[in-house]
Amino acid sequence: MLLSRMKNIKHINSELNRSSRESIAKQEDGLFVNEKALTVQWYGKHIEFTLTEFTIIKILSSQRGRVRTYSELMDATRQRMVEVNTIVGHIRRVRNKFKSLDSNFCALENVHSIGYRWRE
Repeated sequence: MLLSRMKNIKHINSELNRSSRESIAKQEDGLFVNEKALTVQWYGKHIEFTLTEFTIIKILSSQRGRVRTYSELMDATRQRMVEVNTIVGHIRRVRNKFKSLDSNFCALENVHSIGYRWRE
């Protein structure tokens, strides 16, 4: 199990590094993610996120429509022991921050028992 998690972490890091080289900043459907400055804007309004929340947004929005498993998102926290409830809590805080600017925000979708995806 530890070897599997280490492989996942290595894969995610290489994927993040690759996407960082390809695109420093990207904007789609109101979401602007600046990977170099670690900032997020929603329709031009800046939102403050923790590093973990930023990483989760970056992972989910990098391939819209693709389901990211709880395990993939757990690796984004950079903690040793992470429960599904921890990920649920991070997602809840991310949603609340977006909803504080846009009460109709619904871009984060839960895929029951699997994980989350950023809607296309």
